[in-house]
Amino acid sequence: MVTATRTTSDASAFAHLLNTVLALPETSPICLCLIQNGYVDLSSFLGIYENELESLEYIPLPIDQEVVPLSARLLMAHWQLLWYFLHWIRQLSHEKGGTLSNYELISLAKDDFSLYRRSSSVHMPEPPSAPTQRSTSTTTTTTNSSRSAIADFKRGVKRDKTHYPVLKDDRYWDNFYRTFVVTAVSHNVVIKYSHAILQFATKVSYCHS
Repeated sequence: MVTATRTTSDASAFAHLLNTVLALPETSPICLCLIQNGYVDLSSFLGIYENELESLEYIPLPIDQEVVPLSARLLMAHWQLLWYFLHWIRQLSHEKGGTLSNYELISLAKDDFSLYRRSSSVHMPEPPSAPTQRSTSTTTTTTNSSRSAIADFKRGVKRDKTHYPVLKDDRYWDNFYRTFVVTAVSHNVVIKYSHAILQFATKVSYCHS
């Protein structure tokens, strides 16, 4: 948990909202989705339009090293969580009469948001309509086209070690780890972890599949 100070940085406020208020694990679908869609800092995150949430897509972390994960939409529960959160922040800003400062964002707690969700009289927008069922041949063609497009995309991705972030300060571990994992997934890299007996470290070695 980040301690609230009058000089709290954007990065600290952003990490507090994700890790403490929303209680999101580093590899959660929501975190992956935010990073892969470019919402990697406080301003871009709080600037998401609520009507864009249902169309956000992301590439899940691979479960099987032999299977390339396909792009997927956020589950309804996930985008509803973000919808309520963004609406809550905007309501607090409206009540204040201006944008919340980083100090005020750091002061927010998970229980405050949970209480808002339970007591909110705000109605969620209609959920995205389910895609209409198509014939087997059409589905097969679409699936094959998707796989071909993904294969073409993967062949076009340049793998370069300079794409990976460098951890220069332990305070930025959360953002470093999220960016590292997403970059590795986009490079089709298999990550192998070995945990060292250190207070705050994870020694990561990786190799291309």
